[in-house]
Order: sequence, then C-alpha cells, then structure tokens
Amino acid sequence: MPGLSMPSPTQQPLAPIGHVGLMIDTYIANTNLEDLRAVVRALLVTGPPNTTTAFQKVVKQRLRRQRMNDLSSLPPPGTLFTPYANGPYSSSSSASSSASLPSASSSPEPPHFTPVVADLLSRARALFGAGLGLQSLPILTLLIHGTHNLRWSEDGQFVDTLAIVDSDISQAIQSSLEEVTTSNFDNLVGGIEEGIAAVMELQKALKDCETEVESWGGEFPFQRGLANVESFVENEVWLKATEAVLGH
Repeated sequence: MPGLSMPSPTQQPLAPIGHVGLMIDTYIANTNLEDLRAVVRALLVTGPPNTTTAFQKVVKQRLRRQRMNDLSSLPPPGTLFTPYANGPYSSSSSASSSASLPSASSSPEPPHFTPVVADLLSRARALFGAGLGLQSLPILTLLIHGTHNLRWSEDGQFVDTLAIVDSDISQAIQSSLEEVTTSNFDNLVGGIEEGIAAVMELQKALKDCETEVESWGGEFPFQRGLANVESFVENEVWLKATEAVLGH
C-alpha cells in the first residue's frame, strides 16, 4: 500500500517480548493513545482483583526508574510564570503600595504560565495518581514558589489555573495519606525522612504564599490545599511516623 512503512524482520523479531506476545505488542505499539487508555481502564475494571494491584506495582516501578520527582534539571521557580512587564501584576511593582493594584479602568495582562508548568502538573499527577503522593509534593511546592512576587486579580484564567493547582495539592495530600496508611514506613520511596521534609516544605510554602498575598490585599488561591496539609500533619498515622523519626 502506498505510504505504508513495514518493519523488516530485523526490526521486529518474531518472538514474544518478555511475557507480551508479538501480536499484542504490535497492537500496543500502533494503537492511538485514547484507545490504549480505554483498553487499560476496561482491563482494570473487568480483570481479577489482583490486576489493579499488579498494575500499580508496575507503574510505581516505572516512575521510580524515570525519577519523575527529580527537580534538579528544572528551571528555577521564578521562571515558571511570566509577569506583565512593569505593570500592576509585575514582580517589580511595589509590594505595599495600593497604587500598584489594578484599578477599575486599567486592563493589565495577568501573569501567565510558561510551558514547563503543564509538564510539572502532569508529572505531579502521575506520581500521586500512582500512589506516590509524597513524591509529588516537591513538584507542587515548586509551583507555589513560582507565584512569589506575582499579583493577580480575583477573576481570570490565571487564578482559575491556580485553583486547579490547589485541587492537585489536595489530591496529592490524599494520596500521601493513603501511602503512609498502607505502607511500612521503611518501604516508602525515598524513606520517611524525605517524606517529612517534603510535607514541611509544602506547608511552609503555602503559609508564606498566604502571608504574601494578604500583604497586597489579594485572595489566597491555595486555601483548600493548605487546609488539607494542616489536617494531614495532625493525622494520627502521620504523627506516629514523624515522632518515630524525629524522636531519634
């Protein structure tokens, strides 16, 4: 057929790949993403109970190998959002002067997200969706740090997107709670010490953001996330874990 590229025998060995048969692997390699998602969801719903457990185990192993929570190669938080240059929403505006706030007649551009933000959110969601909530917290903390020195109005796409981040924080905390409730602390990825540090850093970032936003009369966009974090650190299971570590 015109335009159809067929793999040569050397490119496609006629043998099972691991435990996946050749024909199934061919389908996986050639189907579109939406169909593959539908198949996976159907398999998890209709398969035996241990299917979901096995799937989660493989996903976690994959994410660990990919080091999805590794922030060493990411840009600094100040580059995640682009402020309006020298305008009411600019980081160069006075943090205390009410004159720098937008007036009813002004139409400044709000801050906007750089492309890396979408990647960060995707990485965080993959982690907490797979049950690695504690591993996702440093990524969300980085996003909160990125709002430092920015201002925004109470309405608009920017604050709406911050509300989505707020929701992701809440989901990550729920995932973290399930992680520490169902896991042996010694088996947590990175160890419980890293988990404690991640929670403490997230809580501090949220409180610092809240204080800063209040200083310029704005509306704190992460209220739900902060409430969930503060509830989490008071949870009996988490207190037991932290006392065991910090008590040494």
